[in-house]
Amino acid sequence: MPTERRGLMLLVSALLAIASLGFMALHLRDAALTADGQRYQEMALSFLHTGEFHTDRMTMAFPQEGESENGYTHYFSPLWPVVQAGFYAAFGALGFWLALMTCCALALVAAWWFTRDLFGGTLAAVAVGFTGYYLDRIIVQRSAEPLALVFFLAMMWAIQRSLKPGRGKWILLAGGAAGLAYLTRSSIGWLFIAGGAAGFAWRVYFHRRDAVNRYYLGAIALFGVCYALWAGRNLALFWDGTLAGFPAAVSADAVFQHKFAVAMGQPLRFLALFPFKVLWAGYLLWPVWLLRHHSLLYQLRNLRDEQQSGLFLSWAVPFVLGCFAGTVATLGDTNPPPVLFNYDNLRYFLFAMPGLVWSPRALDAAHDTPAPQRL
Repeated sequence: MPTERRGLMLLVSALLAIASLGFMALHLRDAALTADGQRYQEMALSFLHTGEFHTDRMTMAFPQEGESENGYTHYFSPLWPVVQAGFYAAFGALGFWLALMTCCALALVAAWWFTRDLFGGTLAAVAVGFTGYYLDRIIVQRSAEPLALVFFLAMMWAIQRSLKPGRGKWILLAGGAAGLAYLTRSSIGWLFIAGGAAGFAWRVYFHRRDAVNRYYLGAIALFGVCYALWAGRNLALFWDGTLAGFPAAVSADAVFQHKFAVAMGQPLRFLALFPFKVLWAGYLLWPVWLLRHHSLLYQLRNLRDEQQSGLFLSWAVPFVLGCFAGTVATLGDTNPPPVLFNYDNLRYFLFAMPGLVWSPRALDAAHDTPAPQRL
């Protein structure tokens, strides 16, 4: 790309990022603190003052079995409250707001940098625009999605890098980033387990005996360490020693585990509602489908290509699992009553967006890498 065009795309990306952050700040100023936002805030303050997550410092904890026992809670995964606690320690009452805006800014920078490295400046500007738009739609929740998105983008980028000849070690970064994302956003944390299983099947299909090497095993180990840290703490505090009590105790998110159990107790309703969630997710992501539909059709016609099929999995797996999580949330919510077409579900569908944007029209045959994209 010529220097002038690179400079123009960088300027466009910067303006989109600044505008997005400005809208987010305005929406945060006018929006009341939501239930999830308050729970995160209370977890952060508890960790700041005690080094743990204590229920006696939380007013928003639901009295649901497995959520809080022995004075402790595992309502949400720990990394986002820990990050907030650091900002509280440094900036006082402004810490919560600054932590959220900083993570949103990091997500925009990550969307630009990782996309530009793989596909060029034009698509990077598109990625920044969509990332800013969708984060602005969910910012009032004050939840962990911006930080989780940073790790998710790093994971996807590292996977793409690892596909290049002689770059297999990049999968280690993907495993570490997946583990950090798991520790950040609990209700989509299992997405990385299911996604890892899909990725393993994909590697076996294309590489057969060479699918598993020391780098791939190392990536699994890095994710496993992150999983074990939080699961071990929860087992030590909440497990009653019975097989029936194990899933709730080991879960990263006790409330989502409760909702999952409620939803799975209604299999016919779940199967009936799931297609509507797919339609709802498609509607909420319609700007991405509209802009990238030619590229996606090209991708679907070339699924036998390793790069194209990998990019297909990068959006299809989060999309399907996001619809699954949205259906679980709808059936498991009893207070307030469940809403089928809930805009809050965008938090689950958000993680399909980067893969949709990254779907290239063609590959650079000379280097077996995605070619820089022009819209």
